[in-house]
Amino acid sequence: MNRTMAIVFASGLLVAVMAGCSAPAPEQTASGEQPAVTDPVQLPEQVRKAVEIARAIEADPDRSEAILEEAVMTADEYEALLYDIAADPELSRLYNQAMAD
Repeated sequence: MNRTMAIVFASGLLVAVMAGCSAPAPEQTASGEQPAVTDPVQLPEQVRKAVEIARAIEADPDRSEAILEEAVMTADEYEALLYDIAADPELSRLYNQAMAD
């Protein structure tokens, strides 16, 4: 597994774990569920970009380095982006929700 794939895997795992350890969600529906955000346009820019890159890499792992180049990011920058998302409970929730859709 190349370095880029290792970073993508480890960082995605970190975001998922951090979301599970975060503070309670700021808002919930009447049924107690968090509202869904299915429209990528509604996502914060950093979450939208991270999700687009993660989905592209999942679809074609052999092109991971090229995908990051096309997104004008290095593997280190992508890793930093995912750490920033993981550090914020709401961004983590949105990222995980978008990846599950």
